[in-house]
Amino acid sequence: MADFAEILRAIGDFGLFQKLLLVGLCSPMIILPMYFYSVLFTHTGSSYHCNTDWILKISPNLSTEEQLNLTLPRDQAGSFKRCEMFTPVDWDIDSIREHEINQTTHCLDGWVYDTSVYTSSIVSDFDLVCDKANFVGMAQAVFMASILVGSFIFGPLAES
Repeated sequence: MADFAEILRAIGDFGLFQKLLLVGLCSPMIILPMYFYSVLFTHTGSSYHCNTDWILKISPNLSTEEQLNLTLPRDQAGSFKRCEMFTPVDWDIDSIREHEINQTTHCLDGWVYDTSVYTSSIVSDFDLVCDKANFVGMAQAVFMASILVGSFIFGPLAES
């Protein structure tokens, strides 16, 4: 039986075919990390709050800040809560200002997203906030698990 050095002498040096094969096998390794890092941009969620347009039916002349102050509760730090809103009422605007609304509920009419940085993301397209916020991490885990399973299935098939 011939040793490895004799086989290489018989085949020849690292030629054009071997170079093209190497480039063909390495090109996915250049593109794949870009796809992994794209998750940082597509899964990024901008700031959001409950859609509180119900109060505009009572008083359409409210500014955005007045609307938020009258319809969204604040947390201990003083910022608006993202997943809660005051329960809609049928009072007039003066009664709402005077009595303030104390009962809160989850978001009833969806969310309003800040589009100043990202006009669209997976989070805003599929409303992956509040109760569904863990779906983003689960999608990432399923993606990575499918890569693992695919490497176990297609790795041995590629060697056949």
